[in-house]
Amino acid sequence: MFDANSDTYSQYFMNYSGLSINNDSTDDGKFLRARFVPSFDTGLPSSLFTTFASGQPLTNNRVIAVRFKHVSGNVAVNDNGTFLGSTIGSYMMQSDFNLLYSEDIKETMLNWSSTVKQYCMFEGAKTLVMASSFDTYSSGSDDEGDWRQYHLHGRVGTGTSITSDYLEGFSRNNPSKFYDNNYAEIEISPTGYATTDFEEFNYFDLKWILIFPSPLFAANGIPTITVTEKDSKHGIRLYKGEHEYTKAYKGSMLMWDANDETMVDTGLHIPDKIINHNWDWVF
Repeated sequence: MFDANSDTYSQYFMNYSGLSINNDSTDDGKFLRARFVPSFDTGLPSSLFTTFASGQPLTNNRVIAVRFKHVSGNVAVNDNGTFLGSTIGSYMMQSDFNLLYSEDIKETMLNWSSTVKQYCMFEGAKTLVMASSFDTYSSGSDDEGDWRQYHLHGRVGTGTSITSDYLEGFSRNNPSKFYDNNYAEIEISPTGYATTDFEEFNYFDLKWILIFPSPLFAANGIPTITVTEKDSKHGIRLYKGEHEYTKAYKGSMLMWDANDETMVDTGLHIPDKIINHNWDWVF
């Protein structure tokens, strides 16, 4: 969890020249600006990479919620990214060809979805919610080591309620062999220019990133994720349609109990440092 109001960004992200902390006049806090920096030095990033998100098993699945004070234009998000690597999980890319080639085309795509939105989903102050599911269907070993194959399921949207704008897709019996079966980092990439004047490079302004696992995804599909308050504690509740999943297990281990009065059971809870901030929760 990174919060621009209280955290030092160098402890959470790979350093590159496009990062800067700025004062936010709307809530007397701060935001992190990440600007596209084209570079011919392949040893330097030109986009935002976390340094705190790797190591969780793919089978635990992943949800990321990213609150943008400002986002627009050509932006891509990978919830399983590796700097100078080729890992991929759910991958969203929105493109504004006016800012690339002076062509009047806008679109948003998700790697596992056959649907393409004919507009940019993330413009202005938005919350991006992305989920990915890795459900093992085969495993083995070869000269390169132990591997697994997965059913893949991804979703990205402006929230996960029934009123949210979203893309969702599947890759059943995906033939790729995964030798690293842990999640890598989060990559958020602004590219191209911010305006049709082609003078200022694109950027986004980030308020916070929240990352958590959800063992429900593989078996039951992507549920609705809502924020709730119980006995002055904030947490997350999981739904599919009108059915609430009040408990979730991984094997015999209880991972989530919505009726646990202490709400200290799973790590699916919102950190204290971002609760009670009026940042327009939309999921």
